[in-house]
Amino acid sequence: MISSRRWCRARRATTSASGNRAGSTCVRSHDQYNTTIYGLDDRYRGLSGDRRVVLVNRDDLAGLELEDGQMVDITSHFRGETRTARRFVALAYDIPRGCACTYFPEANALVPARQVAHTSNTPASKSVVITLSPASRLDQRTSSL
Repeated sequence: MISSRRWCRARRATTSASGNRAGSTCVRSHDQYNTTIYGLDDRYRGLSGDRRVVLVNRDDLAGLELEDGQMVDITSHFRGETRTARRFVALAYDIPRGCACTYFPEANALVPARQVAHTSNTPASKSVVITLSPASRLDQRTSSL
């Protein structure tokens, strides 16, 4: 099993020519068993109150001209296909550059059914290539209602 830190280093090397792409992994919180979520707090990572977040290195956020706490859209890229999960909060977090982290199942929409692990044939939720962009104006207007 490859740790997310080691995987991100390898993924950064393959995506660095792609501009603002990052390797993303999906994780569970402390109060979660498979897809059953018992609470919004994650004491493993010191977060509470919301799970619709994307954890990003502070320098990567600055390089993308995004701010800590800004609403963003996340788009995954796989074999010419894209999928977008809207209205996630970008949080500066101590994670390696070129990496991002979201919660499972909130970010499941980003994982293509055909993108699977070689041995287990399970969805490759730990190796999704993504881009971040400011949330569309329509999404930001809707979120304030």
